[in-house]
Amino acid sequence: MSRVFTYGTLRQPAVRWLVIGRLTPAQPATLPDFRKQGLNLVPETGAHTPGEVFVVDAEALRRLDRYERLGVQYQRSRLILASGATAWVYRRLDND
Repeated sequence: MSRVFTYGTLRQPAVRWLVIGRLTPAQPATLPDFRKQGLNLVPETGAHTPGEVFVVDAEALRRLDRYERLGVQYQRSRLILASGATAWVYRRLDND
């Protein structure tokens, strides 16, 4: 099982249901030292990005990777939330 932190469209339960294929409850969470910039997160000391965290199995994580276009649009990094828990976080790749 893996925790995933979301700060965008996956905060909507209907979107999570469509992507993962089942109801996936989420809890409020905060990612410290990052700020949301458009569709991305950028490091910034002292910043806090609000979002949600949910738990998925390996199959659901593969579905999320496909949705986020892992390796094409986004990379997945394990980061530490304000709670001290670690979670996977999708951040945009620099394709410029």
